Amino acid sequence: MAARAVQVAEQQTVELPGETTTALLVKKLAMQLLDLDREIKDTDRLLTSRFRDHPQAPIIESLPGMGPILGAQFLVATDGRPLDAFANSGRLASYTDLVPVPRDSGSVSGNTTSPSVTTDHCDRSST
Repeated sequence: MAARAVQVAEQQTVELPGETTTALLVKKLAMQLLDLDREIKDTDRLLTSRFRDHPQAPIIESLPGMGPILGAQFLVATDGRPLDAFANSGRLASYTDLVPVPRDSGSVSGNTTSPSVTTDHCDRSST
């Protein structure tokens, strides 16, 4: 979209007052967006590469919904030692919301919460 805006701005033939200034501003903003997009892609590639260097990356990526970026966040949350961070696989599954979690209190028992689409611990949107 930004590349198209630059192209259209350069091809315009009708001029209105202030149009030249506006076109230059739009072109400048479009170029900044393209630069940011490249920077984001470069950062994603770097994170993916560094994550995949971790010995447990294949295991982490095999979990449903865990890609390289979320997997890297998971490694950070567990100090790079995900197997040591949880007493057993059930705790890990509970942490990532892959299984229902008991929410019992007082005399009421048997209440479980179904896994949510995202988790508080592994939610990419919260960063």
